Amino acid sequence: TVLSYGQRGSGKTYTLTGPDFLWAMNEEEFGLLPQAVRHVFNLMKECPGREYRVHVSYLVVQRDAVYDLLSTSNTYMQLNVLEDNMGNVVIPGLNVIDCSNITEVINCLEAGLVHRHTTAIQSHDPSTSHAIFSLILEHQWSDPDGKLKYVYSRMNFVDLGGSERLMQFG
Repeated sequence: TVLSYGQRGSGKTYTLTGPDFLWAMNEEEFGLLPQAVRHVFNLMKECPGREYRVHVSYLVVQRDAVYDLLSTSNTYMQLNVLEDNMGNVVIPGLNVIDCSNITEVINCLEAGLVHRHTTAIQSHDPSTSHAIFSLILEHQWSDPDGKLKYVYSRMNFVDLGGSERLMQFG
């Protein structure tokens, strides 16, 4: 998990995402998240013969409510956060998008950022919401003995709202 924490306006979102994608001129200008995505896809190319599946989800937590930033609906429904019988956190109704290349992942990131800053769920100050972009990687291959191997990995990029309100309660 990559966690960005700090006061309002300190550059948390910028550090994770970088400048507007249309304005970034070179790789160094991209934030941590796009650079990590590029790195994952480059590593996948280095292992031909292995099967990979990449999925993303993007949610925002605002005033103890969870919303899907990749929802295609014009209305945002509050999602429930549950625990399954194995102790895993699940969010029924959260869109998990299959992505086959870097561009598709970045398009999901851009769409979620737009929704985060322009939708009806932003009726309150956006700096008080917390966003989580998850990159999920499924990796399957056969070892030299012919045994099927499977790895499920998840990278979470967490953009916390401004921390200055914590001082009021601390």
